[in-house]
Amino acid sequence: MPGSSDNPSKVEVTQLLKAWGTGDDKALDRLTPVVEQELHRLAHQGDQIGALLHQRDRFRRDHLFEAAREAPLSLAHGPAQGRGASTMTISGRPGPAGV
Repeated sequence: MPGSSDNPSKVEVTQLLKAWGTGDDKALDRLTPVVEQELHRLAHQGDQIGALLHQRDRFRRDHLFEAAREAPLSLAHGPAQGRGASTMTISGRPGPAGV
């Protein structure tokens, strides 16, 4: 078959599967290392995805804990000042910031 002996094309793999299905044991011998290599590749890819998901979850958890720590301070000190926060007077008109 044309192509590298280490990495057969998808067409070659399909042909090998069909040959194996008709009882060709040599096709199975050729398919086994290809399938094993693909399984190792997928496992490694899964490990990388798992690591990224763990980092995302850790970031979310850390962010949640930080927000939970800051919430009592925000409540005790009133609305944020100096961060673009504005106040409204009873009339509904903007009042001076920080009042």
